[in-house]
Amino acid sequence: MKFKRIIIVDDSVTARMLIKNYLQIAGIEDTDIIEANDGSEALSLIDSAAADLIITDVIMPKIDGNVLIKKIRLRPEFKTIPIIVLTSMGEDAVQIDPADIYTKIVQKPISPENLISVLEEFDE
Repeated sequence: MKFKRIIIVDDSVTARMLIKNYLQIAGIEDTDIIEANDGSEALSLIDSAAADLIITDVIMPKIDGNVLIKKIRLRPEFKTIPIIVLTSMGEDAVQIDPADIYTKIVQKPISPENLISVLEEFDE
């Protein structure tokens, strides 16, 4: 797959580790995987290191996933960065613009198979 730099945003170390393992299962290789504890930290990372993909949780301290996505999409240079939103609260908890074709929602608990399926959607 084409991703060279991925930012994983989740306040759970365990969740970030699981996602990294699933990315390996998906065949993501030669990729710089950067981790952020919350949306605030992710925004700083995005400014200093352009990402090809962002995987984010919704419920986090400081800046949650919904606010993070809005802040990313406000910047023209980041409008087409693929974002995968992980949620256990249902799709109604994710507030994305329906026209945003670059943001996909994945229900928790995730599996390698459903993560691979969404990654393939971005690869088309």
